[in-house]
Amino acid sequence: MSGWRFSCFIQSYQASLESGWTYREVIYKLGRNGDVHLTNPEDFSDRQHAASLTPDGDVMIYDNGYTNKRSRVMAYRINEITKQAEVTMRIVLPKEDFSVNQSSAYCMNNNRILFGSVVPKTIGVIDKNGNLMWHYKTNRPFYRALYIDLNY
Repeated sequence: MSGWRFSCFIQSYQASLESGWTYREVIYKLGRNGDVHLTNPEDFSDRQHAASLTPDGDVMIYDNGYTNKRSRVMAYRINEITKQAEVTMRIVLPKEDFSVNQSSAYCMNNNRILFGSVVPKTIGVIDKNGNLMWHYKTNRPFYRALYIDLNY
C-alpha cells in the first residue's frame, strides 16, 4: 500500500488534513489552526466540509461561511514543502444556499462543480466563475450531493 494518500476533515480542529499512508504522518493542515500559510483573512474557511481534489490537484472544500452567513466553494493549491497556499477558487454561493453545517462541493469535470447545501436542502451546479447552471430544492434531508460519471 505504499504511496497512498488521503484527505480528511476534522470539524473541531477547523482544518483539512492531507496524510500519507506510507509514512503515517500528517503532511499538512489547512485551516485556522493549521500549518499552511495564508495571508489574506478572506482565504480562511469558516467551518469547512467535503475536502476533495480537483482535476488540477488543488484541495477543494465547501466553506459554510458561518460567521458571514455566506457559504462558499474554495480551492487551494498547496506547496507541501514550503507550507504555502494559493487560493485558486473562491465562489460565493447564492444567499439562499447558506448552510450552517455539513454540505459538500465536488468537481463534476474541469468546468462544473456540484454543491449540496444541507440546511436549505438545495443542490446546484455552478461553473468555475460561479454562474448558477442548475438549482434544485428538495423537501428531504441529505448529507452530501455526489456526482457519478456514468461513462466511467
